[in-house]
Amino acid sequence: MTTTTLEMPSMRFKSDTQKLGGKSLVHPPYLKRLASIHDLPNELLSEIFALAASQPFDTQFWGPEYSEISLIVVDNLVPISATCRAWRTLVSDTPFLWSSFFLDENWNENEGALVLQRSRDVPVTLYYSGGIQEKLCYFLGVLHHRLRELYIIDQTLEWDSVASMLSTDFPMLSACTLRLGDRADETRPSRNTYLSGSLQRLRCLRLSCPAILPSGHIPHLTNLQVDGGGPHTLSSVFALLSAAPRLEYLWLNLSLERDRDQYAGTMVRLPHLKRCSLNMEPYDDFLSGLALPPNCLVLFQDLLDFELGLEPEELPLIPTLVAALPRHPFTQCLSRLRIVPDNVGFGSTPDPEYAYHVQLANETSTSGLHFQILRGDLSGPIFQPVERGKMSRTMAEEIFSAYPSGSLVANVKELWVYKWTDWLTADVLARLPLLETLVLVLDGDPWNLKWNDDPPTTIPKALTTQPKAGEAPLCPALTNLCLIMCYDHAIQETKRFVEARKRAGHPIKRLALECVNADALEYATNGKLAKLVDELVVSSTGDNYKYWAPHAFEEGWARGLGGWPEWPDWLEWRKLDSDIMQGLDENADE
Repeated sequence: MTTTTLEMPSMRFKSDTQKLGGKSLVHPPYLKRLASIHDLPNELLSEIFALAASQPFDTQFWGPEYSEISLIVVDNLVPISATCRAWRTLVSDTPFLWSSFFLDENWNENEGALVLQRSRDVPVTLYYSGGIQEKLCYFLGVLHHRLRELYIIDQTLEWDSVASMLSTDFPMLSACTLRLGDRADETRPSRNTYLSGSLQRLRCLRLSCPAILPSGHIPHLTNLQVDGGGPHTLSSVFALLSAAPRLEYLWLNLSLERDRDQYAGTMVRLPHLKRCSLNMEPYDDFLSGLALPPNCLVLFQDLLDFELGLEPEELPLIPTLVAALPRHPFTQCLSRLRIVPDNVGFGSTPDPEYAYHVQLANETSTSGLHFQILRGDLSGPIFQPVERGKMSRTMAEEIFSAYPSGSLVANVKELWVYKWTDWLTADVLARLPLLETLVLVLDGDPWNLKWNDDPPTTIPKALTTQPKAGEAPLCPALTNLCLIMCYDHAIQETKRFVEARKRAGHPIKRLALECVNADALEYATNGKLAKLVDELVVSSTGDNYKYWAPHAFEEGWARGLGGWPEWPDWLEWRKLDSDIMQGLDENADE
């Protein structure tokens, strides 16, 4: 094995001065204030060594993504201990540097004995990814009194064999991840005993394909992830959630069985819940028994598009879900709505073929809903006009509808739509009486061949249609308009729309434009639009050009206004557009 010598800053400085013939050179003042690494206290040095020797390991659990843990690897401690005698002594005498046990098919007996000896009585982490099951059983027994984190990632193991190993009490266990193979016997166990003696201290529990859910009170559990297994009943899921009143992060990917007599009248309250990711059926029964707190982000994953694609005897999934949600308190403050293709935020490349997202959030994005909808019924990509029309009708009929429990979009004040502006039909806009801000991300060039000579309009036709005498226009509260990716035709159409709204007595007061070409920039900044609105913000994709023109300044503001933000404060959600997805994708285990 080769040894690595770590070069100290003071050694580098000395060699540099010798090269320069600088015996007469003095240390700069800032170097006099810095201590040699040898002068650092042992507590700090050991923390540095722990970071240097750590290596990430995949738990292979977090759905399509993954989460990692960081373990101190013995092989990484060798070059550190070989640097000098002082470091070798420090490494060997610091127990927490030896607190990670990584068991796999390459497990070394001598190395294991050394780690076991030097870790002494400190809390330890055990990571098992295959190999000899007897070794796993042995270390679970030896370490049971100081095991703090347990990761068993081995699909060759069956739940029944692991359950017997985990029936022992682990008094310090705070995090447990189990990713095992399916059970050979498909019958549900009559009783569950695994982890029964450790639930009181658990804070993080991740289970993949569990044969049965744990039973017992889990007062300190904050992170729960369950993927598959079972089949599980609604009553067993409700029992598990009721046993964990301090849950903050919940991830469920389950197929549930109804046992209505068992859970009738059940209401599970999780007042601390912050993020929740659900992929299950039946949604309506589950949501009817779960009280979601006001500040909660909820992601519904992989939803089939409405009743199409489902079996005839199944309930229409999306309408059932949308009808069940308004009764929850946290949906009453959802004022921001985004409709985007299958991408995460506007910074990613959209994939508009067969999926899209509907996102609702409150003003601060601390609570909200995210529907990830799969289009299984399409005969062609979404961008084809006939498919966009079909989707618009479906949204109006299902997502935007008012149910006896209320409407999800009743309080929407800000709406974002990515490229498909012709989705916004009169039926859809009629469901948004409080809409104040409309943000449209345009397709850009109207002559793009993919539109088959039928490009979408810049401003939705339903908004530009003149209302009948005595009737207010659609979205009467609309005062803020933002258009992103504008060519010159979009600027001209916007000017006509703003003029029409002003004549009708419902003026657009704030207008933000992002221009694509020079003609669009010229039309936007020639002063005509600035006279129609109280505030105009213009930005260009080609450079850092910004233009800001309040109505009080007739000539507007010219180039060089670098002190102003790219977008005005009333469009601050652009900075938060991916909060929902990022928040739900994070591994919540601190």
